[in-house]
Amino acid sequence: PLPYPQPARLVTVWEYVNGVRTSASPKSHAALKREAAVFADVNAWGGRTVNLATADRPEAVNAAVATPGFLAMLGYGYPLALGRSFREDEGEPGHDHVVVLTYEIWQQRFGGDPRIVGRQVRVDDEPYTVIGVLGKGPADRQQNKIWLPLALTDADRQSEAPRFYVMARLRDDVTIEQANASMAALGARLERERSRPRDGWSVRAEAFRNDFVTPTTIRGVWLLFGAVVFVLLIACANVANLLLARGTVRRRELAIRASLGASRWSIAGQLLIETLVLAITGGALGAILAFAIVKAVVALMPAFTLPSETEITLSVPVLLFALAACTLSGLVAGLVPAWQASRTNAADAMKEGGRTIGDRRLGLRRALVVVEFALALTLLAGGGMAVHALVRLMTVDLGFRADHLTTFRVPVSRDRLDTPDKTRAFYASLSEGIAAVPGVSDTSVSSGLPLSRNFRRQFEVASARTIDPSARPWANVKLVTPSYHATFGIPIRQGRAFADTDRSGSRPVAIVNETFVAQFLSDASPVGQHILMSPVTAGAPGSPDPPPVDWEIVGVQADTANAGLERPTAPEVFLPFGQDPWADALVTVRTPGGRAMPRAAIEEVVHRIDPTLPIANVQTIEQILSASMASDRFYTLFFAAFAAVALILAAVGIYGVMSFTVAQRTHEIGLRMALGGGKRQVIGQLLREGMMTAVAGTALGAVGAVFIGRMLQGAIYGIEPSNPLPFVVVAVVLVAAAFVACLVPARRAASVDPMVILRQS
Repeated sequence: PLPYPQPARLVTVWEYVNGVRTSASPKSHAALKREAAVFADVNAWGGRTVNLATADRPEAVNAAVATPGFLAMLGYGYPLALGRSFREDEGEPGHDHVVVLTYEIWQQRFGGDPRIVGRQVRVDDEPYTVIGVLGKGPADRQQNKIWLPLALTDADRQSEAPRFYVMARLRDDVTIEQANASMAALGARLERERSRPRDGWSVRAEAFRNDFVTPTTIRGVWLLFGAVVFVLLIACANVANLLLARGTVRRRELAIRASLGASRWSIAGQLLIETLVLAITGGALGAILAFAIVKAVVALMPAFTLPSETEITLSVPVLLFALAACTLSGLVAGLVPAWQASRTNAADAMKEGGRTIGDRRLGLRRALVVVEFALALTLLAGGGMAVHALVRLMTVDLGFRADHLTTFRVPVSRDRLDTPDKTRAFYASLSEGIAAVPGVSDTSVSSGLPLSRNFRRQFEVASARTIDPSARPWANVKLVTPSYHATFGIPIRQGRAFADTDRSGSRPVAIVNETFVAQFLSDASPVGQHILMSPVTAGAPGSPDPPPVDWEIVGVQADTANAGLERPTAPEVFLPFGQDPWADALVTVRTPGGRAMPRAAIEEVVHRIDPTLPIANVQTIEQILSASMASDRFYTLFFAAFAAVALILAAVGIYGVMSFTVAQRTHEIGLRMALGGGKRQVIGQLLREGMMTAVAGTALGAVGAVFIGRMLQGAIYGIEPSNPLPFVVVAVVLVAAAFVACLVPARRAASVDPMVILRQS
């Protein structure tokens, strides 16, 4: 349950454009708060990076920005350890210089000072008063370390650009369906009032619970749960096999009990109780082991996979579930063996040869092994597909040199870089200072990395203009300094790279990637062509695009993995940073010879330019790549682990069946060998019987492999159910394990002296 008062009443309000949901605009939020009678409360929240400074040097931290009623609406889910939350008047510009700290940063940065309330700290080099400290809870599991009031001017409230998230609390007598019906008319009116109405726009409320959990995460969690169930079923089949074998050994004992008056039900009940005791004992040991395993799972799980309200712990409901699972497993594993044992014929069992009767049980044991193999092969195939996909993802050609590159941002306020000239001057000074630091071979400034997209813009090729604006193609856009291509090691295939002369006032120029040329300029030489496209930084976010600029293509660069490792390269346009500067830019530094980035020296450069500025988000490209694959790596690791356990269990299962079969047939084997049968013949026959079981399980498991492959497609990128290679590899591994499991008892049986066996018989 969510740790909030009446959590089922909480909803998130989204704007949808042609089926794609986006955050809400200030104008929509203001209208909802003013006119939507279906809500008891409406609040907005978002986030940004700020510079937090005390007596020490400044530190870049993530800050949540929320309207004053947001924390109060969540109630005891965000308790206050000290002070108070925001007042309504603190949501007005001029009264908003107050801050609420999370418990974590209060302890780490301020030493848990109980007198912190009323003290001043500097946020973006402006004084803010600490008015409260949140208690331990979900807030400490978020990226945000401090909370600031969201202050909007009257002009801000008229903005139609998506800007923040909106959460609301439904009135007690209103359902989500009724709320959406009520908002339909309001949304239609807001759309009519827009400066540029959009087709397919709507506003909709959705239950807050799990609203921020991605479908991939949901499917991945269910797949992991399914893998656990598969392993449990394999274990149950193994235990059932052992109990069947134990029942065969105890036939004489059970026959004596039956002859003394024990009923079938009492014998079956006794054996079931024995099985349940085993299951509960094993479950108790498993619960103890789970305390350590849970910590490992949490450590391996990518950050923010699950909502911040999630606590992964062995709670009472989880332990009760484990108890129920143990009980059910004991029943599943013990029911058939107990029933089989209770049907023992006392007369047959008491005979000297009674020990050899049990063909039906042998068939049942082999059927259980077939099921084990099918389940194990399904898991192994899933693990093999996941590993194969991850290996392919790790070997994707990035299109640039990823070694010895470190990136960071300088979180300077946009209010201070509010003109293009200020932005250009700041980053020019920063680049010059960093380039002079010993141990830095190259440095560049850009709006983003080659691995990702930053902005998208519609454009036209000047020689092939389109009348219909909606039909114009889209391309990714990056703003880069002249040193960008040299720093990242991206080759220029045609034309030239940017130069220092490509600055404000000079002819607008652009570089495009090879995919852009293949899609839009394949009929002519790209260098010298012109594209018409609006600049990125000329308008505020969400405002109408300014008139297009005629950009001349001066170069073509090699493709990079600009849509992520998992998607094909997208067409991309690069513009000179000097002609289209961006305040929130990324700085990249290349260091020679495997050295680490000289962080202290670079921080000193930043400090000389502005003592209030830190550097933030310092990461190597390797770290960024590792983080981008964290989810795939997590699911792959777990599937591989479950598959390994399944392989061991399946091998143990077939070994157990073969060992018991050989033990039961010792007299027969001795007789065959006494009559002239050779060791090879005995081993061959036993191997054939065991491998037929393995092959039958493999054939059945092939069906499960196709099914699991299709399920994994939604959780791990690059899964190819139609690719036979992973299935063939894991099938060979499983059959090889089965061969060894059959060979060992067969060789042991064939090595026994037949005369000794016959004398013992």
